[in-house]
Amino acid sequence: MRKALALLLLATPVGMAHAQATTRAAPATKVKEAPAPKAQVATTVKVKEEVPGLLKTARITPEAATRTAAARVPTGHIRSAEIEKEDGKLIYSFDVAVPKQAGVQEVHVDAMTGTVIGVEHESAAAEQNEKARDKQHDAEDKDSDPD
Repeated sequence: MRKALALLLLATPVGMAHAQATTRAAPATKVKEAPAPKAQVATTVKVKEEVPGLLKTARITPEAATRTAAARVPTGHIRSAEIEKEDGKLIYSFDVAVPKQAGVQEVHVDAMTGTVIGVEHESAAAEQNEKARDKQHDAEDKDSDPD
């Protein structure tokens, strides 16, 4: 019996030392950090209203629509934005310049749902014609303004 008790007493410190060794924290290992996200290009652009008050009727904010358009043409730069009624739908229309490509990508975002409803390439000549029509339309609006 004494031998068993002596063996138990001798084994106890070893058992405690073993328990302490296993509960210690593992040495710190270096963890590779994820690369920093690429800097986002500012996608703020002033949205022109075809008719005053259209922005107030849109459910989607100009900022959200701009982010959607920028995501659709990620290599491009938004040059202009407009909210307008087209075929009875309220849409945001973005002209996006793409490097090494003549003309612009025109991205249409539904102003009520935020979904992209169309992307089409507009040649440089067609873009100039559209700008001329817009200027003429703006001039006619100023002439008809009673102020």
